Amino acid sequence: MSPTSPTILDDLDIPKRTAHLAVMGKGGASIYSHLADTKRLLRAEMTRRGVSYEDLAEKLAAIGVQDTAVNPRNKVARGRFSATFLVQCLTAMGARAIRLSENANGQ
Repeated sequence: MSPTSPTILDDLDIPKRTAHLAVMGKGGASIYSHLADTKRLLRAEMTRRGVSYEDLAEKLAAIGVQDTAVNPRNKVARGRFSATFLVQCLTAMGARAIRLSENANGQ
């Protein structure tokens, strides 16, 4: 295939460097949707607890995770962060349980 030949990636609305993330997971959900869910989960917990990114950086520092407020903000904005980072954030905010989904009654 020549460098100017169209590829399947040209038809997708994703950068070529992240094309490997477009694979489909169970139930037909793309990995992108799972990344977005994780991002929403962390942002929702921050909102629920009234925690800003500056507050989060301070709380992370209190448990030994040195970071500036810009780094967590960028990680969450991209929606790409490790499970370790997620657990550190939840621990720093004092979360003991997380809500993964709501039923039809909002519970």
